[in-house]
Amino acid sequence: MKKILISIIAVVFVAALVVFFGGFYPVVTVDGVFVTRRVFVTAQKAGENFANAEFQKAGMHPVDFASSDNATLLRDIRKGVTTFLIEDRILEEKGTSVVEGFDSKVRGRVDEVLKNNSNSGQIAQQVYGLSLEDFRTFVLEPQARRDVIAEALKANNQDFFNWLSEQKKKTSVRIFFMGFGWDGEKAN
Repeated sequence: MKKILISIIAVVFVAALVVFFGGFYPVVTVDGVFVTRRVFVTAQKAGENFANAEFQKAGMHPVDFASSDNATLLRDIRKGVTTFLIEDRILEEKGTSVVEGFDSKVRGRVDEVLKNNSNSGQIAQQVYGLSLEDFRTFVLEPQARRDVIAEALKANNQDFFNWLSEQKKKTSVRIFFMGFGWDGEKAN
């Protein structure tokens, strides 16, 4: 009996280590749907890479986000990424009630972009530091969700930004382990 108990404790301990170090624990919930630490870190790195690409395009030097001198900028990126991920979860959840065939329209929009841009993989890597699959997940699909919903709302004489603001206020959002919260509009 003692061996079984020790074995169970060991399995639980190993599982907890895998969850923690693998980033499989939630850092945000949006109406009960998790955003894991792993997803957040991937999106944050993409945000940092994008910011540096924009700085370089403007003739500035890239930013070392690990430096304490840039802590405020890093915190702003973390808040922006958190807001982006929350908004995208809301769009993903509400899209089907706004647009008939929402998922297939989003897929079609993304497939069209990839078909018309043979250098998407290179752009994904150079600008965002992402694989093509992650570029699809973290950049193209969220933008397609925004576009598809915005077009449907516009066809019904509704403003996308007003609609999204209302949805954000109605949605239950919880942020964990981040050092900031949710004010109903953005991570703050």
